[in-house]
Amino acid sequence: MVTVPEYQDFLAALDAAIESGNPRELDGVEMTRYEEVTGKIDRMLAGLDTVEALDQDDRVRLLNLHADLDEIVMGAADKQINCQRRHRVGSHFKNTECKTRAEWRGDRELASEPMGGIYLSSQIHPPEPSGAFIQ
Repeated sequence: MVTVPEYQDFLAALDAAIESGNPRELDGVEMTRYEEVTGKIDRMLAGLDTVEALDQDDRVRLLNLHADLDEIVMGAADKQINCQRRHRVGSHFKNTECKTRAEWRGDRELASEPMGGIYLSSQIHPPEPSGAFIQ
C-alpha cells in the first residue's frame, strides 16, 4: 500500500533531482509539462491518506500521470506504459488494459486501415476453389 506522504516524498526527491539536472536537463517545454503533471497529481491526492483511497478510474489516471512524468524525465515515450479503462463488449463492466504507447498507436493504425483489423486478426481463410465450379 502506497501512502500519499510516501508518494509526495518521492515527488519532492524527483523535484530536487530535476533541479540538479538529473537524470537529464529538461528544456522549457518539458519543464512546463513536468509542472503541469505534478500539479495534477498533487490535486488528485489532496486530502487522501493512501493511493488506494482513489476509485479505479482515478487510479488509472494517476498511473498514466506517473507514466507521463517518467516520459518527461527519462524520454523514450514509445516505451512508456499507458493504461485505459474500457468496457467489455456486451457488458457494463470495465477492464483496465495496459500497453506501451507504441502498442496503442499500432492498434489505432491497424484499426484505421479499412478492414485491416478484420483481415489481420482473422484466422479463417477462404476455401480453395474446387474444380467443380471452374468451367
